[in-house]
Amino acid sequence: MFSFIRDKLSRDDINAKPQATKKKDILLIDDDREIWTIMEKYVGKSCNLHCFEYLESCESVYKKTALPDLILIDINLGHQNGFRIARRLRSYFPKTIPLIYISTEKNYKKLYEETQDINSFFIPKPFDRTSIALTLHAFLA
Repeated sequence: MFSFIRDKLSRDDINAKPQATKKKDILLIDDDREIWTIMEKYVGKSCNLHCFEYLESCESVYKKTALPDLILIDINLGHQNGFRIARRLRSYFPKTIPLIYISTEKNYKKLYEETQDINSFFIPKPFDRTSIALTLHAFLA
């Protein structure tokens, strides 16, 4: 049986090293640096995490980062509104990029549902490792 497999593979196939999968790029916008640390622990080995505390302009984020595979954004950013920022980001990045809203405010879930933002999701804070990992995996797979 093994000789059959060996015969089917070329010498290059047998000696080839497994190719590393490209790490996914996640754009995180949150004014709480503790969330940066938590997310780095959760996804740092499997993803590139690009963190911004707030946005002076979406254009600056667009110029500073690679095209993200996923955007995580806090809805309540102190003096900025995450929903407005998300709309602006959608004008710079393709709408096919998943956008995940996060917030401690429970009433934001209802506001999120009213946005009818395509390719998006809402996760309440605090979140645990399992829920964030499952959500990210679902959107990045």
